Amino acid sequence: MKAIMETEDVRYRYPGIGEEALSGLSMRIPEGRKVAICGENGCGKSTLFLHAIGILRPTSGRLTWRGQPIGYDRASLGALRRRVGLVFQDPEHQLILNTPREDISYGLRNLGLAEAEIRERADRIVEKMGLADLAGLPTHHLSLGQKKRVALAGVLALEPELLLLDEATAYLDRRSERALLAELDDACRRGVTVAMATHDMNVAYSWADWVLVMDKGRCAMAGPPHEVFSREEE
Repeated sequence: MKAIMETEDVRYRYPGIGEEALSGLSMRIPEGRKVAICGENGCGKSTLFLHAIGILRPTSGRLTWRGQPIGYDRASLGALRRRVGLVFQDPEHQLILNTPREDISYGLRNLGLAEAEIRERADRIVEKMGLADLAGLPTHHLSLGQKKRVALAGVLALEPELLLLDEATAYLDRRSERALLAELDDACRRGVTVAMATHDMNVAYSWADWVLVMDKGRCAMAGPPHEVFSREEE
């Protein structure tokens, strides 16, 4: 199974903290899959994602993108972040401008695109994700589910090859959760690899086609959902 991103014996310790957040993490995110990354709080899921977009750098070990080691110079990180998009658990950390349309356009503008292309791509993602009625509203008037969809739209507009989501369905009602998962399914059908960190075992089992389980900064198991969840004692 071809990996789009892989970690090889990655270790990382936050400054001033004795225990490693990642402790020899070796795992593969298979290309073209819907991946659920499971594990209790503090197992390293969010730390992995921050490594995946180059915000954090391993103390030792390495990450690879399509088999090539990730570089940490400015040009390499810029190229990586055009290919890998991250949606944070709290959309308030991601939405910074007054309206959804402004926020989506801001991300595109940071890519250095022409204004005509920015408008076209923003219009397309707003329409595709059913946000037309919300696009001009003040962001602080939106519900949590709506804000999460806007944050997802802003990242999808950048057309990443790998989409990472940190607890995307947390605190959503069932309707909002279904709408969000439908958007992720659609992204995967378009060729985007989707990896979502989640505590929701029902979502992991029913939505994902590959499951990674993390424990104490390591990968404890990996495989199709029916295989992973059949190992009940573990």
